Amino acid sequence: MSMVWFVVLGFGCGNPNYPPENPLEFEFRSCKVDEDCTILELGCCDECNGGFAVAVTQGQETAALDEYGESGCGNAGCDLLSCSPLIAQCINELCVVDRSAREP
Repeated sequence: MSMVWFVVLGFGCGNPNYPPENPLEFEFRSCKVDEDCTILELGCCDECNGGFAVAVTQGQETAALDEYGESGCGNAGCDLLSCSPLIAQCINELCVVDRSAREP
């Protein structure tokens, strides 16, 4: 019985907005130049190790993390793989992630 209770609690944890199903709202992604943007890891683990990353407007990191960040990480077991860095760019006045350095 206690094991069933644990499983039910386990599925109830976390942020229902993680990972985002659609691109983040404009308020989190607006920019004029590349330097306006930064990479934000939303997952308990970084994107290279099973998490999820987005590009956001500098200064919006905390708000975006509060809205879309994975929660309930506790003792998340992340892999320790090393990947090329992600690059944040401003394209058409929106921050986007350039993942081309990670493509084979």
